[in-house]
Amino acid sequence: MMAHARVLTERDGWILPLAGLPVTRCIVDYAFSLHFWTSSEADYTVRIGGPFVLQAYNQVLNLSARNGAVSLGPALRLFGQTLESAVVAKNGELTLRFGDRSAIVVPPESAYEAWEVAGPSGLLVVCQAGGKLAIWQPKDGEPSAS
Repeated sequence: MMAHARVLTERDGWILPLAGLPVTRCIVDYAFSLHFWTSSEADYTVRIGGPFVLQAYNQVLNLSARNGAVSLGPALRLFGQTLESAVVAKNGELTLRFGDRSAIVVPPESAYEAWEVAGPSGLLVVCQAGGKLAIWQPKDGEPSAS
């Protein structure tokens, strides 16, 4: 079985193991999600539950699933784009940068979980209320507080 990538701790935050993966689905429900799939062993989902900023196509757009599904239309352009980097700052802010120079920035929420990333073998990263992270590495059932 292939060893799964882990969340890396850096001086300024964390690096999520998503670089180089294509967006294979955009999911709109009570949140906005990006799904990344390349094989049965590399399946990741980024779920954004709160407001976020989409920087793309010479625009900066403030988006949120709370404003209804239609409001998320501009974010659907990310379908098929390759993720260049996925970085989390110490304050819990998630930044996703794509190959076409677009980006999503998700700030932490004071009262809700702003975003989460789920991956293979139990990998889970949750931005809890206030920006604190809970990280479950692959094959590791205990969360680590940040």
